[in-house]
Amino acid sequence: MRLNKINKKPQLFLFILNILFCLFLYLNNSNLYKKNTYTVPAVNGDSHQYLNISVNIFKNQTFSHDSPTMESVHPAYYREFYYPLYLSAFYFFLDWKNYDYSICTVPNKTKIQNCEKFYKLILISQILLVFLCFSNLIILFKKKILISLLSAGIIFFILIEKNTIYYIGPEFLSAIIFFNFCLFLIKTINSKKIKYLFVSIFFMTSLILIKNVFYYLPFLGLITSTFLIIFYAAKNYFFTGSININYSNNFKIFIISVASLILILPYQLRNVIYFDDSSLSKRSHEALFMRNEFLNASYKQLSTGFYYYSPNFFGYKNDKFTNIQKNSFFYEQNPKSYYRNYTKKNGYSVSYINSKFGTNYNSFDELERYKRDVLIKTNVEIYLKNLVKQSYISTLIFFRGINENYNIAHNNHLRNFIFDLINYFLTFYFLYNFFLSIKNKDYENFIFMFPCFYFIFMMSTLTQTEPRMNNTILIFLLYYFILNKFNRNFSKSLSNH
Repeated sequence: MRLNKINKKPQLFLFILNILFCLFLYLNNSNLYKKNTYTVPAVNGDSHQYLNISVNIFKNQTFSHDSPTMESVHPAYYREFYYPLYLSAFYFFLDWKNYDYSICTVPNKTKIQNCEKFYKLILISQILLVFLCFSNLIILFKKKILISLLSAGIIFFILIEKNTIYYIGPEFLSAIIFFNFCLFLIKTINSKKIKYLFVSIFFMTSLILIKNVFYYLPFLGLITSTFLIIFYAAKNYFFTGSININYSNNFKIFIISVASLILILPYQLRNVIYFDDSSLSKRSHEALFMRNEFLNASYKQLSTGFYYYSPNFFGYKNDKFTNIQKNSFFYEQNPKSYYRNYTKKNGYSVSYINSKFGTNYNSFDELERYKRDVLIKTNVEIYLKNLVKQSYISTLIFFRGINENYNIAHNNHLRNFIFDLINYFLTFYFLYNFFLSIKNKDYENFIFMFPCFYFIFMMSTLTQTEPRMNNTILIFLLYYFILNKFNRNFSKSLSNH
């Protein structure tokens, strides 16, 4: 059954249910945004930075990393700009003529200001993302829609915590873009309609600008498609004397990859002009730098990380965890942890560079300020020289990424237990089906899942990924599981729609 044959009545019912669920989320969280009761994000935390950037986009038409209350706001490229751009669109509903809401992101000042409207608007923007996620599911499913929607509702409800609803917004937005990119990629490959090609290009470009980890995905598509085009052309010419072969699928991937790279060039040019750097975000420089800090640990110490990052089911490791946490190499608040060392002279990369070049740099900041080219090249060199150990670290990082609740539980034992089990199940369900698609030469499923596999691989291999960053993947995997479970031929039925 194709999507155009879906019974409209269940869809309408679920659409209404979607609205009611989102209304429930709003009412359930709105008490935190009443006057003087909301919590302003910690300074320089992710949420705080996103809010500052979004306010500067609206107020000063500048993409920056500075406080929105400063008189002079300077351009920056510390974070990806798609999500703060999304937030800034909601500020048109605020009365900026009579009140400067930029003060609302400044801790210790908001308690005496009338900022509840600002934070309620942020709440609404996040509820809208949940609404879009649900609507995606309603539109796509053709059978057992109620079960599908309720499954999604359980996941999203678990993800949304009262004090962090604006904290996971980038993950919701990127998951929507991510999943739809994969769907339209399948549509593009299986259809002659050029509109699908343009939509795929739009989604891939958007995906890169909201999650820079996808930057190398079009390069991978470009290299692979070019090789296959040349290979099949040469093969056909060798056997038939003609190069008139059907390589349209590879050519479509080639076009999508090239067009996406062209569309992000203006933003890269902007960064070259302001910062003499073509990187999409400043954080890309420190990701591998921080990742290499795990090399400071021995294999034995790294092995203890599997216990440290293991799920804290019903608080079973609370006592032991409390005792080892303060001195643990993996505890980020420990001054000697991998997380803190990367900014200090005794960090692995700083020590390596000082030893190699006879320099005396004291931190990552100094290296970035004076030797950015050395910083990047040397960290790649460090990584390649330790491939065996880095592979073991990648396994640990992957393990960390799928364990959201490895820390001490705070009276949320059942919720955490359910969340961890769902996370494990969806992750390994996806990996099993991904390798099964290779074994069975299932082209549609492989193409659909490959960007997700790429994301998991890059996050485990080149970053020190925190579990919450995997919320993008968790939502994607939920989509995939429901589609694959209740519509095993979903890729073909979608492509024929």
